[in-house]
Amino acid sequence: MLRSVIADFETASDANLKRVGAWVYAEHPTTEILTFWWGDENQRQCWHPGDDKADLLAAVNDDTLTWIAFNAGFEKAIWRTIMVPDYGFPDIPNSRWHDAQAVCAMKVLPQDLDRAIQVLRLPIQKDKAGSKATIALSKPNKRGQYDRSPEAIQATDAYCEQDILSEAGLHSRVGWLPPGERSVWLLNQRINERGLRLDLSYIQAAGRVVDR
Repeated sequence: MLRSVIADFETASDANLKRVGAWVYAEHPTTEILTFWWGDENQRQCWHPGDDKADLLAAVNDDTLTWIAFNAGFEKAIWRTIMVPDYGFPDIPNSRWHDAQAVCAMKVLPQDLDRAIQVLRLPIQKDKAGSKATIALSKPNKRGQYDRSPEAIQATDAYCEQDILSEAGLHSRVGWLPPGERSVWLLNQRINERGLRLDLSYIQAAGRVVDR
């Protein structure tokens, strides 16, 4: 029985992920899930919006299962802002997430998946052509239409499954966070998700002073 799985979303949106960040991107009204894959080197499953939820629900409801992602903040943001409210899945708490990117940071490895697996000379590399094809699904054609053909989704599935294999290989090489670093990571997640409280009245008043 699996005790951990790699999790990976492929999404499309009018929002620019690098510009706005994971949570604003996930909350953007145009952001949609193309495919979600989970598994390891030996077995993998995928889910698309509208598919039967039984297998994925069983995995989510297994409290002993840890969900691994490279930059888990993105997967958590998509899960909590789309999968939970729109598709009725339960939340996966931070205690059940592990971030392979955080391990790379701790071990002074590149915090980009493609570069990390190149530096480690792992046998399974990211699919760069698949990445470009998936990114293109966020851009309309000349008629203002978005490609959601079966062929496009199949290509995205192939790219996402390849990512699962790449991330699984990376995780096998770099391992888990030690307990102390794990505590720091969990605290960091809690702080980032809580955000900052801002006094908007003060900020607006300061803006009026600057304008004058």
